[in-house]
Amino acid sequence: CDRTSFQGKGISRALTRTFLFPETRNAGQLGLTQTVGSMKEQAARKFVQQVRDRMRQCGQANLGTSVTPLASSSTKATDLQAWALSIELNDRQSFPFLMAIVRDGRAVSQIGFAPEGAMTMSRTDFVALSRRVLERLATLDASG
Repeated sequence: CDRTSFQGKGISRALTRTFLFPETRNAGQLGLTQTVGSMKEQAARKFVQQVRDRMRQCGQANLGTSVTPLASSSTKATDLQAWALSIELNDRQSFPFLMAIVRDGRAVSQIGFAPEGAMTMSRTDFVALSRRVLERLATLDASG
């Protein structure tokens, strides 16, 4: 649904980190990924809006893909949007995914979580994690 890239003109301090859970059977599939970057504030607002637009259009344009909004907030200084996605692979299998985009001033972060079987996180916990990421983004924005 979303092919957001933190590479390009005007984006600085782009970093990605992936948290793996090595004790799980399918450690290659289960994981949490976070990407952060900084840009001019107007560009950051536009960046977040583009992600929101793509996610809204994805559920409408792709049969077999459902996009469920989990949380949404927006102020002049911050944005937070979280979704639960389910992508049908075939008649008996689907791929669930949780995704969020957050912004604090010039700093933007995207979080993605791919559960594996019983190894998952509740939607409520994912929204709480997204809010925590937003709180911590202020340090990236304050660093200049």
